[in-house]
Amino acid sequence: MQFIAFCIALKNYELDNNYLVKLPVFLDATCSGLQHLAAMLHDINLATHVNLLSKSENDDVNDLYDLQKLLWNISNSIFSYLPVEMNGVEN
Repeated sequence: MQFIAFCIALKNYELDNNYLVKLPVFLDATCSGLQHLAAMLHDINLATHVNLLSKSENDDVNDLYDLQKLLWNISNSIFSYLPVEMNGVEN
C-alpha cells in the first residue's frame, strides 16, 4: 500500500509541481541498527559517530559512510567486550 500511495503522489506531483505530498517518512535514522548497538553497549564513542549523541550543540551530523573510521570504531567497541582469549589482546 505504501508503494501505491507513493506512485499516486509522484504522479500528482508530475501533473502539478505545487502538489503537497503528505506521505510519512519512515526512515529517519542515520543507521538505526548501529544506533541500537551503541545504545546496548553504552558506547559513547560509537553513539557519537552514528549521531545518537553529540559532543556539543554545534556539531555537524557525522557521515556514516566514512567507512574506515566507522569500522574501526565498531570493531574496537565489540572487541572491548570480548574476553581476552577471544579477542587476542592482552592487557
